[in-house]
Amino acid sequence: MIECDDNGKITLNEMVDEINRLDQAKEPRLSAARVKYLYEKNDNTNCFTDDHKEKLESLPDPRMLKWLIETVSKLKQDHELG
Repeated sequence: MIECDDNGKITLNEMVDEINRLDQAKEPRLSAARVKYLYEKNDNTNCFTDDHKEKLESLPDPRMLKWLIETVSKLKQDHELG
């Protein structure tokens, strides 16, 4: 079984090699394009975990950060702190 590495990555060629290794005697070699097609038909086929999703969802809205930076900069200028 192939699993994601610590960086959440696996190459398409690694998948093709593993599938071909497991199924050598039964069918002709599968192309990378065919493996990708079959793999992507499945639900939840990436290494993007619930933890990743939670981290992304916990980040503040970029518009809020931009507003905050602009507001702090303006306050610094208005009060000659910058």
